[in-house]
Amino acid sequence: MQRTDEERQGAVDLLLAVLVMVIYFVYMLTIAFAPEVFARPIGASKVSIGLASGIAMAVFMVAFCAWYTQRRNQREEEASHDARHR
Repeated sequence: MQRTDEERQGAVDLLLAVLVMVIYFVYMLTIAFAPEVFARPIGASKVSIGLASGIAMAVFMVAFCAWYTQRRNQREEEASHDARHR
């Protein structure tokens, strides 16, 4: 039995949602149960691993959301265009 495009997209959506949640929960659990990991400085600088990883996670999430929204909108526009020109 072949899956429809909607079913495949739903599976991709679920996979991406789980990936984001895992990243977030690992970050939060590290803060809760091993804060000393994030308290360490990076090399000789005064910037901690926690600050750098928090900024990196925020930048990744914004970029990920922008990419996903653009991708999803493009697919919706293609489907809409195909439906109008049948």
